[in-house]
Amino acid sequence: MIRHYPIRKLILHGVIGGLIAGAVFAAAQIVVTVLLGGNWLTPIRLFASIGLGTVALDAVYPLVNVLVVGLLIHAILSAGYGVAFFVILAAIRQIGNTRGMLLFYGSLYGLLLWVTNFYWTAPLYFPQFLELHQVWHGVVAHTFFFGTVLGAYTAAVKPARWVEKAIPAADR
Repeated sequence: MIRHYPIRKLILHGVIGGLIAGAVFAAAQIVVTVLLGGNWLTPIRLFASIGLGTVALDAVYPLVNVLVVGLLIHAILSAGYGVAFFVILAAIRQIGNTRGMLLFYGSLYGLLLWVTNFYWTAPLYFPQFLELHQVWHGVVAHTFFFGTVLGAYTAAVKPARWVEKAIPAADR
């Protein structure tokens, strides 16, 4: 029998999980930036530069615009990545797996996001992101502060309980 997961729940929890993981990720980016001697606004300015261009990195660019656009873009991307994670796990029939495996899948997903974002997307469209410290802002932040958090949220909401069993063909 094939398991079916309600798409509304996948989307809803993907958005929620993505926003939670995105908030943890953004906070980690800010803390790491400060610990490395940078300005705490740099990560938000980088998020804003996706929509506004590199002008958002200029300290004289209006702070309100940077904050609104940067946080909005970051929230939209985080929610989208969260939905993609939930849908992918459901599609490969892993969303009901054990807590440990969901943490592993989340971490792997975060690592793959980093690889995709920094080795494909950034060089082509957003070279300003290549100036970041690739260990702390890259691998560690994406893998653990986004991916692992998303995996933990997934495990916490227990998607295995959402199963809607399909009607076998013989009973239709």
